[in-house]
Amino acid sequence: MKAPETGLRRLSGQGLASPVSGSPLEVVRRLGAMQAQDYGQALWAIGSRVPTSTIGDVTAAIEAGEILRTWPQRGTLHLVPAVDAGWMLAVSADRTVKAHQTRLRQLELDDAVLGRSREVLEAALTGGRRVVRPALMQLLEDAGIGTGNQRGYTILWHAAHSGLICLGPMEGKQQTFVLLGEWVVAPRALPRAEGLVELARRYFTSRGPATAHDFAWWASVTVRQARAAVAAAGLHAVGDAWMGAAESGGTAAERRTAGVPLLLAGFDEFLLGYQDRSAVLAKEHADRVVPGGNGVFQPTMVAGRRWPGGRHVATPHHCQSVRGDPDTVRRAGPSGAIHTSRRALRRIHRAAAAIVDVNNAGRGILTVMAYDDERPGAPDEALAELLAGNERFVAGTRIHPNQDADHRAALVAAQRPFAVVFGCSDSRLAAELIFDRGLGDLFVVRTAGQIVGPEVLASISYGVAVLAAPLVVVLGHDSCGAIAATQDAMRGDAVAVPELRVIIDRVMPSIELARERGTAERDGVTAVHVQRTVAMLSEPGTIIGDAVLAGTCLVVGMTYRLADSRVTVVTPELADGPVR
Repeated sequence: MKAPETGLRRLSGQGLASPVSGSPLEVVRRLGAMQAQDYGQALWAIGSRVPTSTIGDVTAAIEAGEILRTWPQRGTLHLVPAVDAGWMLAVSADRTVKAHQTRLRQLELDDAVLGRSREVLEAALTGGRRVVRPALMQLLEDAGIGTGNQRGYTILWHAAHSGLICLGPMEGKQQTFVLLGEWVVAPRALPRAEGLVELARRYFTSRGPATAHDFAWWASVTVRQARAAVAAAGLHAVGDAWMGAAESGGTAAERRTAGVPLLLAGFDEFLLGYQDRSAVLAKEHADRVVPGGNGVFQPTMVAGRRWPGGRHVATPHHCQSVRGDPDTVRRAGPSGAIHTSRRALRRIHRAAAAIVDVNNAGRGILTVMAYDDERPGAPDEALAELLAGNERFVAGTRIHPNQDADHRAALVAAQRPFAVVFGCSDSRLAAELIFDRGLGDLFVVRTAGQIVGPEVLASISYGVAVLAAPLVVVLGHDSCGAIAATQDAMRGDAVAVPELRVIIDRVMPSIELARERGTAERDGVTAVHVQRTVAMLSEPGTIIGDAVLAGTCLVVGMTYRLADSRVTVVTPELADGPVR
């Protein structure tokens, strides 16, 4: 099958070229599971397939227990039909947990600790109770089960894989957890082999043409198991790929929409749902959608006929901004109408990193779902936002968010930064540029050599306790003058400026620690200095440390390379990134 035909069939199967006439539950059931570690983007992904829906419709389906979030595939959060959650977990949970045994040993989470944790969680949630994550972390701590260094997250993750818990509806900006067996009142039971066949049927019906390797990767099963499921599912072969039905090649109306732009959410299954994405995304453009291969799929616009799948995938720097009053952009076309958010498209641009070219407005169906212009509310979301911004800065594709006159006016009453960045005073280390952010996004504290004193600690604590920033970043950099001056002083060189003594005294313990670890090279010392600072800020019994313990804040260490402008996470437990 030619690549353009593959792209069109996938758009059709996923309900994008021909949106689903139904409910959010029907969308999720059709696709089987939809990646959902970014909650807001997951809501958009569903809404883009039901053009008459609102964000309230999707959250109502979650509140009613029709769909829920758990970790059924690849150790990553997905939205699934609630009644199917149990058998979907059974398909791949054992394999996923076995793959994480090394991590469990590193965190000292053996069967005894995990068993006691299950008892705490079950006691807290029994009786239909919904409990937010920080409260569960505190209950575990009270039971003598430490939750620091990602232990708490991993305990919840493991309990979900065993089928004990799942995520319930949001409570404000906080995730709640519920007992899966109580939340789902009439679960569908399938033996594992039958469940895998059913999952294959849904996957290839919605995502075909796709290969057995695509399905094996998506479902976290072996290729042999995937091939057996394909053989039993009654699918239609298309070359070395498979589809749910022979006739689903796209109707004439669907083909006419091939040039119509579509706004896709971050982590949308149209791009993410395949191991091999080359049929719809040229290799040379992949870095624009997943900058640096960091696992963070950017929201995208699909339009035109310039890539192998028949459309062009773009992020906002490719796209033409809409001028004028966005609420008037409701022009009917021969194949349907554009449904815009009641909020301004400029807000969608900032929040969703995608904008539509209205020159194509009369050519077919474009689905857009309302998406609030809110800051990242969870620590992992804030970290993903910063890393994505740095990738844009490195690639020279900055979007300069939150720098317009309206946004400046909105900040007069109050600031709501989503991250505190504590960095060196070096003039080459401007956080708002490095992370491609705008006014009000970052609460920045800077000292030479990012040394911590009472004023610094108070400032960072203010950002966490008063401004409720869910993320603190300690940002060092290579060729650090403070570290160089301290190394010179430790060799016996005279301190040129007496006032520098206070900096040297506070950097010296980091250099001594680096020596103990066998590191003397300046850039290696920088990483150790950052790690030591992270440990200092995260001390239990402090405002910041208590927030970390509660799960409402994360303290992350990063270093910045002056030559290529790239940041690297040097906090060991987060070095692989915030998402899988």
